Amino acid sequence: MRNRERGMSRPRSIGRLLKVYWNYVVARRSRCSYPPYRVWVESTSKCNLRCPMCPNKSLDKSQLGMMDPDLFGKIIDQIAPYVHDMNIHHRGESLLHPDLASMIAYATERGIMVKLHTNATLLDEEKSHQLVQSGLNLISFSFDGLDAETYERYRKGASFHDTVRNIRNFLKIKKKLGSSQPFAILEMMDLSEVDRRYSLRDKKEFLSKFDHLPLDRFVVKKPHNFGGNVRLTPSDDPSLRPLTPCTILWHSLVVLWNGEVVPCPQDFFGQMVLGNVQEEKLVDIFNTPELIKLRKNMLRRQVDPCGPCARCDFIRRPTALGIPLQSLRYLRK
Repeated sequence: MRNRERGMSRPRSIGRLLKVYWNYVVARRSRCSYPPYRVWVESTSKCNLRCPMCPNKSLDKSQLGMMDPDLFGKIIDQIAPYVHDMNIHHRGESLLHPDLASMIAYATERGIMVKLHTNATLLDEEKSHQLVQSGLNLISFSFDGLDAETYERYRKGASFHDTVRNIRNFLKIKKKLGSSQPFAILEMMDLSEVDRRYSLRDKKEFLSKFDHLPLDRFVVKKPHNFGGNVRLTPSDDPSLRPLTPCTILWHSLVVLWNGEVVPCPQDFFGQMVLGNVQEEKLVDIFNTPELIKLRKNMLRRQVDPCGPCARCDFIRRPTALGIPLQSLRYLRK
């Protein structure tokens, strides 16, 4: 039944994406006549690693916490009628949340496509079984480096061999249970500027660790600077490149663990709080005066010089048909 419902919902999803495109590219509207298409729901902002290219370690204690399952249920009940998919992650490692699998199950039972991004360091056998059986639609493993030296340099506090074992065991369990879900992606940052020694043979040798296992895709993606909070290269200054209005403002919202809502996942430190789902409906927050003003300024290519948009590289990347290529990837998955 779930698969049939997914198939039936696809034409409606395409229609909604066309609405987003019309409002963003053609009509250039700052007030959206539709609800958000996608939502990030932060199950926790806590993380067990201290990676040099992630600003999580700079969050203060007041910004660290786990979402109450009751609040999560309230959010799902709100968004189930209109949200196409949900990322159950944001600034932290979601596997730290003790109720993660049951939260995912509740969302998928309500017909929401759920995606999880994890560093996989805590992915033991019990959690693997729970995730596969929860109805989770997509899981992406954040794994940077083809060898132990590189991986452990960028994943402070993690073990290369242990994490590879965790991912392999998860895929074995998925295969044993005969499940086509979750769609499994191994995601790696493009570290070519730092690690030029890798060859095609190195890549093939690394991927051979997952031979005959249901790994669906291997992705190498360009790292982003988290709204200017991470300097990728010494000479990098995104503000010197042309700005393309942020597509995320026209299709998504981010709910932090405490219910606060921000417009974009690049607003890592929650500088632009639009409201709180404990007091307001998400569909209403999608057209608050603050967000409408932010969209208007984006269309004018004007950003607050002190805000997270000022040095964000996400809105200064190559485009196609007026849409940042990175946004097309987000909408596709």
